[in-house]
Amino acid sequence: MSAAAVHSILARCLLDARFCNRLIINPSSVLRPFGLDARAHADFLAIDLDRIRRLSGQITKVQLNGLWQWFLSTRLLIKHYGIESDVFTAFREIHQNCRSNASSNRVEQTSRFLVFLNDFIDQRGERAYPGLRDVLGHEECVWNVNRSLSQNAPLSESRKAAKSSKVGAFDFDAAVPVIQGEFCTRQFKYDPIKIVAALKRGRFRRPYSSPRGGLVLGYWADPTAGDLKVLRLDSLAARTLSLINGKYPVRTVISRTANFRRGAMGASAVRRIIKNAIGTGLLAIRLSQSSEIVSPANMFGQ
Repeated sequence: MSAAAVHSILARCLLDARFCNRLIINPSSVLRPFGLDARAHADFLAIDLDRIRRLSGQITKVQLNGLWQWFLSTRLLIKHYGIESDVFTAFREIHQNCRSNASSNRVEQTSRFLVFLNDFIDQRGERAYPGLRDVLGHEECVWNVNRSLSQNAPLSESRKAAKSSKVGAFDFDAAVPVIQGEFCTRQFKYDPIKIVAALKRGRFRRPYSSPRGGLVLGYWADPTAGDLKVLRLDSLAARTLSLINGKYPVRTVISRTANFRRGAMGASAVRRIIKNAIGTGLLAIRLSQSSEIVSPANMFGQ
């Protein structure tokens, strides 16, 4: 009976994170209902329960294999800093709760891990793992934008033609710029693209600091090409694009970037950013007198 009970307890330690944690904190109280004889009880108290807990963390890591398609560099950096065991052991209770929820899907499980790892970095201190939050944030943006691509088919040739139709003269500052496809930006302390490249080569030694003021990357799901584009943005471009919401006309975007660059030169720079974005297909234009959105590839003499 004792042997069967011991096996049951060990199995439960691997499958039930809360039970294992309670057993580590107060073993005698938790073991009492299992009816172990004195020798089995004493032998069990001598077991390294924290080692069993960490074994369950390794099981969690294996069960998360589907996640690493999009977060491979995050995992490599976790391994580089020697915190794999700490991370997956700490995450196992959340992971088990997620797996026990029949309505939980891969997206929710991944989102739970992202929240957990950001909290883990906060608790340990970001300086302990320089670049880890940046790589995690970069891969999260890539994951989110690629999900958008998978849910939306590329534009058909007929729709491309319609959106590229010529328009007559118009007041550019009164036109409303509109983002085409999914787009997001994120600011980084360390350059995640350089870190990812170094990790892939197996030559990562230290994080690569971003320029003074930080690095801003834009992540765009190009609906025409059906692929992801990562854009390096200066502070004015990042501010300008952050104001494109399908409601503000160009003149409002210009006025709201006034704190970056004042006067005619500032207004000209914002117009140039918007026109360049239209030229690449990132933006389309809604004319002030019409609700129709057109992508004027030839509007500026292109």
